[in-house]
Amino acid sequence: STGYGIYLSASSNNNATSNIINATGANADGIYILGNSDTNIYSLNNISKSGRDGIKILPSGANKPTSNIIQNNIIANSTASGVNITQGNNTIAENTIINSGVYGIFINSTSDSINISNNFVNNSMSDGIYIGSDNNQIYSNNITFSRGDGIEIISGATNDNITDNRVINSTQAGIVV
Repeated sequence: STGYGIYLSASSNNNATSNIINATGANADGIYILGNSDTNIYSLNNISKSGRDGIKILPSGANKPTSNIIQNNIIANSTASGVNITQGNNTIAENTIINSGVYGIFINSTSDSINISNNFVNNSMSDGIYIGSDNNQIYSNNITFSRGDGIEIISGATNDNITDNRVINSTQAGIVV
């Protein structure tokens, strides 16, 4: 489709499971989660193309989506990032993220307390995992062939735990803190 594959706004306690998504529009995200969309599960989806981000979580004013689980998805060929989160307390686990136009996983400076675990991130045009916030758990991820750093924690981010990750063949550094 030329629009969003799945769009949730102020919608909670849903499961989006086993969908095939090809969102080709210039501003189309595979899955777009906005505002008070809490406690949703996105699993076993195959996002084969996104005009922007594969999965995007975005607040709407004071309405902030939390406690969402993004798990066991295949996210490929996103023009921007495979997963882009601009709000905290969500989980990204056991996904395969390949051929992202920018970052494999992008965590904005307002996105504290994200659990990023057991993901396979391959061939990102910039960093495999980019962290701009505090109190995140980044563990047991496999990052290969990133054109930037494998994992980058920006200056000023605090209390991020980086454990048992495997970074192979990044163009720049493996892990930057």
